[in-house]
Amino acid sequence: REKLERRYAFTEFEPGLLTPAFFRLQHNRLSARASRERKRKYVEESEEQVRDLQKRLASAESQIASLKSDNHRLQAGTMGVPIFGDVTSSAPSAGLDFPPLPF
Repeated sequence: REKLERRYAFTEFEPGLLTPAFFRLQHNRLSARASRERKRKYVEESEEQVRDLQKRLASAESQIASLKSDNHRLQAGTMGVPIFGDVTSSAPSAGLDFPPLPF
């Protein structure tokens, strides 16, 4: 209390204003300010985490799309469409003219 009295001795406060209620009010103000700063830091960290997760999600979605297209291409190959070359074409391929796998 003496520190606070010395701190506010040079202000325009009246001497009777330095009561326990005044010091409680000052404490509450400082506490509220600290709480707002903690909240601001938490929000900034949360937003950074959201941005990071969005990037990871976009990357995973592109990998899934790539795997789906590969899967589609491979399934099309098992339905009679050759994967490694067109066996009906007249152009020779590098020894890859064989039917697709049966599964």
